[in-house]
Formats: sequence, C-alpha cells, structure tokens
Amino acid sequence: MKVCSLASSSKGNCTIVYNENEILVVDMGITFKEFEEKLNLLKLNMDNVVGAIVSHEHIDHVKGLTNFYKSLGKPIYCHYNSCEGIMKRTKLPSSAFVRFDSAFKLGS
Repeated sequence: MKVCSLASSSKGNCTIVYNENEILVVDMGITFKEFEEKLNLLKLNMDNVVGAIVSHEHIDHVKGLTNFYKSLGKPIYCHYNSCEGIMKRTKLPSSAFVRFDSAFKLGS
C-alpha cells in the first residue's frame, strides 16, 4: 500500500492510496485533467480507480469531483454529515454517493 499526495494547498487537495490493483482517491480538489496528468506521471492506470472519499464540501476538496464522477462513474464516499453540502457544491445526484457514519470496507 502506498500513499501519494497529488496536491495539498488552499488551491486544491488530492491524495491517492494505492497498490498494484486499486487506487482510492482522498479528496478531489484538483481538476480532473490535472488528476489524469498526475496519474500518468506516476504510471498509474486510471482503470484501477475504485472511488473517492471526500472529507467535506470546500472547493479545495471537491473542485474536480463532478468530472471525476462523470468520466469514471466511480462511487463517492462521504460522511453522512458532509454529504448534503458536497451534493449542493457539485450538483451530482445522490446516487453518486455512498454515505457512511462508521467504519466500512473498500476494495478487495
């Protein structure tokens, strides 16, 4: 398991947690194009993205989330208390989100 920060600032936050088969995105505060470019630089396959966990609705955490979902169709995980704000900010349908309020398992 590896962790790589793709961006960390008030202009955008995005981290990936990954292994050879799966990539989990933590916050999507950069554009989807920037995300694609950074995965390419790391020689990681976009097909291995399993979803995104989003901490809260601030723009520096959700900037690229709409295009992420529209391009990949992968689930967006968010805490129950943050989900409404994230949905309002991104205008994504509730079906895009998996809400949680306790521990859960991702991937295989």
